[in-house]
Amino acid sequence: WIPNIAGVNINQWASYEGSGGSKTTDGAYTIHTYTSSGTFNWTGATTDIEVLVVAGGGSGASEESAYNGGAGGAGGITNDSSFSISAGFYNITVGSGATAPSGNTWGTNGTNSSFDASSNFNTFGGGGGGYRQSGACKNGLAGGSGGGTAGCSGGSTGGIGVVGQGKNGGSSGGGANGAAGGGGANEVGENAETPGGDGGDGLGFSIFNGTELFYGGGGGGAGNSAHGTGGKGGGGRGAKESEGLALNGNVSTGGGGGGGNQGKGGNGGSGIVIIRYLTSVTISTINLDSPVNNTNFTLTNN
Repeated sequence: WIPNIAGVNINQWASYEGSGGSKTTDGAYTIHTYTSSGTFNWTGATTDIEVLVVAGGGSGASEESAYNGGAGGAGGITNDSSFSISAGFYNITVGSGATAPSGNTWGTNGTNSSFDASSNFNTFGGGGGGYRQSGACKNGLAGGSGGGTAGCSGGSTGGIGVVGQGKNGGSSGGGANGAAGGGGANEVGENAETPGGDGGDGLGFSIFNGTELFYGGGGGGAGNSAHGTGGKGGGGRGAKESEGLALNGNVSTGGGGGGGNQGKGGNGGSGIVIIRYLTSVTISTINLDSPVNNTNFTLTNN
């Protein structure tokens, strides 16, 4: 509702409210956080809000042998700091992180996230990491951010990231001693090297208390002598030979899982959706005092 006096809208007194998710306040802002799918209900005036959508991260490749698996790419990220929203119910989907499979095989892609107020918020899950089998390397899978490729002397390429949502996974550097890092929302995954390649970094957003939090980090590739580290924003570390342990991407960040070596790759981190807007100000009683001649009036906010 927007108050109107003498045919003039008083936008500063517009009344609106959102409901859904985990609702908190932070200074002058109201924040709705979704770590699982749900609905957002907007009542009242059309207003600009900020929307952040993060999809689920891809898992790292699983390598039950001594080969090095590529890392999972981060879930894609879409963001609009001034999205105009009108009254209505809107569906929100929060993508899950990918589960790494058993055996020698590709990692799997994360699940998409969305906010159906606009198709611009259709956000793609991260790509799975590539693996090596019988000397042949498999490319990383495409996704919001692409998965990294396995380490291979023959060379292979990282998965392609979605433009505007994430970056490509790292490619093979021509050697078999390390696999490539997964792409992050803000940085391409590092190419396969002697140690595993690092995951690409994600993006930072200052939503809560002005503190910058990062989302969408790519996973680290597996390596013979050293594992690749996960990218900033929840990326999981890759495995190291004989350790057989790849780390998962962090929950609610869309981080990619680390690449496996003598074991499963790391799972991708789940996504998140955050909505923020200026809290509607409640106006106290307004008295309109009309003089005798009805020519002028005085507006008083008590």
